[in-house]
Parts: sequence; C-alpha cells; structure tokens
Amino acid sequence: MHFDHTGNLLYGTYIGGDSTDMALDLCVTPSNEIYTCGTSFSANFPAIGNQLSTYQGDADGYVNRFQSNGTLTWSSLIGTTGEDVLNSIAASSTGMVSVGGFSDSTGIPLSG
Repeated sequence: MHFDHTGNLLYGTYIGGDSTDMALDLCVTPSNEIYTCGTSFSANFPAIGNQLSTYQGDADGYVNRFQSNGTLTWSSLIGTTGEDVLNSIAASSTGMVSVGGFSDSTGIPLSG
C-alpha cells in the first residue's frame, strides 16, 4: 500500500502465486517507484520482464518494480533448488537495484 504525506491511500496491490509469498523489504525512489523483495514458495509467481523468470524450487527470492501509480513494471525470481531469500533492497535515483539475502544452496546467478 502506498500513502501520501497526509495518510491518504494512493493505491494498494497484491502480488503472488498459489502458495506462500512474503515481502520482506521495500524501498521508494525519488520518483516514487517502489521496489520490493522477498521470498516465494509459488511455482506460478508472476515473474515478468527479464530473463530471471523460472521458479527453481523450494523457495526463490524475488524482486519487483512498481511504477508510481502501482503498475507492476517487472518482477524477477532469483533462486536455486534450495531455499533462497532476499530480505534487503536499495535502489538508486538512476534505477540501479541492489539486493541481499541468503541461500542454503549454491548456484545463485551472479551475473545477467
């Protein structure tokens, strides 16, 4: 949910698949874009807009980008066959995004 400075709801949205999905962190850019990250146990989590879109199993980390009006711009899954969690996110004013988290497996993609 996104509120203005007086507490009025600007918009709210849901994102997820058919199992447990948890948002663990978010950040807002100066242009009011919102980035979220977390973990998903859903094989059908809606990953769109880039090459990291295949659910790998157990739990995968995810990153979402929403425009200032709440429209989902892209969503990416990052994971292995183990449990992968993204629990920290930061975005620059130029659109670069950094995430942190943990995995109980090897093979996290370290480049595009």
